[in-house]
Amino acid sequence: MSTQDRPKIVLRCDDFDPRLDLAMLKQLHGEFLKRNIPMTVCVNNAMNHRIGFDQDVLDYVNKETPAESWDIQLHSYHHERMWAMTYPDVYGDLYLNLNLTKRDFPRSNPTIYYPPWNEESQLMKQACDELGLTMVS
Repeated sequence: MSTQDRPKIVLRCDDFDPRLDLAMLKQLHGEFLKRNIPMTVCVNNAMNHRIGFDQDVLDYVNKETPAESWDIQLHSYHHERMWAMTYPDVYGDLYLNLNLTKRDFPRSNPTIYYPPWNEESQLMKQACDELGLTMVS
C-alpha cells in the first residue's frame, strides 16, 4: 500500500476549551511539533462556566506557533448532548461554535464537527450541512 492509499489517522484532542493550562498545552503540542504532525483540536468555546480562552493560549496558538502545526475543528459551544436538542438549539450551538472559533483562532478554517460523546442525530447532520460542516464521529 502506498502512502497515498493509506487512510489518514487523526489524533484528536477533544475539549480544547477555556480551562486549558498553557504549560500542558505547550508540552503536548511540542510532541506533535517534534514529529511534524498537525495537532487536531476540537474546540468548545465555553466549559464549566468559563467562556473565552486566556490570552496566553490565544497568543501561543495564533502567534507563537506555525499555523500548519494546528488542525482546529469544532466540538460544540457547550459540551452538551446535542442529539437531544431541538433544531434551533443545535443550529445555534454550532453557529456560535463556528463563528467564535474563527474569531478566536483567525488562522483556522473549521470544516469538521466532532460531536460530544460521538453522538449523532439527523438534526445535527442537517445543521452541519447548512453550515458547510462535515460531522465525524
